[in-house]
Amino acid sequence: MTPVGRAVALTLLLTVLAGAATAESGGPALIFVAALKELPAGAVALVVNHSGNIPALVEQLGAPRPRPVDPEEFDRLIVIARMPDGPATAAELRLPAP
Repeated sequence: MTPVGRAVALTLLLTVLAGAATAESGGPALIFVAALKELPAGAVALVVNHSGNIPALVEQLGAPRPRPVDPEEFDRLIVIARMPDGPATAAELRLPAP
């Protein structure tokens, strides 16, 4: 399976397991951030993107800005938890090698 295929398969699996809503945004990251911030408490959203938008999006959601995403990097996940009474946190995960 190609790196892109692994990323797509993981996206589908996570969406099903988390019961996440999915959305696509071809527009500016700020519009997408606003939509994410409007989600109710306890909501789960899965954002899939492979561009330079991810570090800025993470930062705009209140978590520390992660290092840039390399164009050949298809195995990195950033999980953000937004708490109602505190700062957002981010954890970075890596898929194991095939």
